[in-house]
Amino acid sequence: MGFKHARYLCFGLGLTLSAAAPAIDLGLKMGAGFNATEAAQHSNLSLHVGLTGSYKLSADSSIIGELTYRYFRADDWEKPLPAVTYNLTGGTYAPTALNSFDTRQNPLDGLGLSLGYRRAIGDTGWSWQAGGNVHFMKTVDQAIGDVRYGPLTTDREGFSYVRSASSAAAGVFVGLHSFINKDVFVEINALTVGYDQIVYVPRTYTNQPAHTETTSKNKASLELSLGFRF
Repeated sequence: MGFKHARYLCFGLGLTLSAAAPAIDLGLKMGAGFNATEAAQHSNLSLHVGLTGSYKLSADSSIIGELTYRYFRADDWEKPLPAVTYNLTGGTYAPTALNSFDTRQNPLDGLGLSLGYRRAIGDTGWSWQAGGNVHFMKTVDQAIGDVRYGPLTTDREGFSYVRSASSAAAGVFVGLHSFINKDVFVEINALTVGYDQIVYVPRTYTNQPAHTETTSKNKASLELSLGFRF
């Protein structure tokens, strides 16, 4: 075999391997989400930005993955005062609501990893997608208050604390995906985000030393995203 024939053979083999190679797409997406309002955040808005990738299995299907940062907006809110409070000697009194307050803010943010499957819906230009996710979230309880109780002006507890908790939890997602053109796409996804909510508890609420309590929660979110393929 001459050099020229070998060159043509290598060139043809290269074209064959290139045509057979799976398509890998990478992109960037961003958008907003709408969540059921919770006391912990007291807001139903979230923002996200993420790196996306897909590995084409066939002309109509792909494996998809994503690394996303999510921020759940948090507004100030008034935590309801308990019906009964305790003074330093354990006596029980109703809080003086006129002069007492307990204000909180509970921001929530973190990273999410997702892996799923995408398949075209006929010739509609849309694809459905579904899979699982794991979120690594940080929740914060910013607590500022002054709880007054009992007959004396000294019967009060003031506090200003910031506590945080980190967690990892699994969830799921399902949604729709479509390209506006060859490089721009839109998505609509419903997903769940697991996290641990931390809450500061003043001494006067329980007659125990001031402490924090942590509860596992799961937030449902509906997100709209705009993305760009690299």
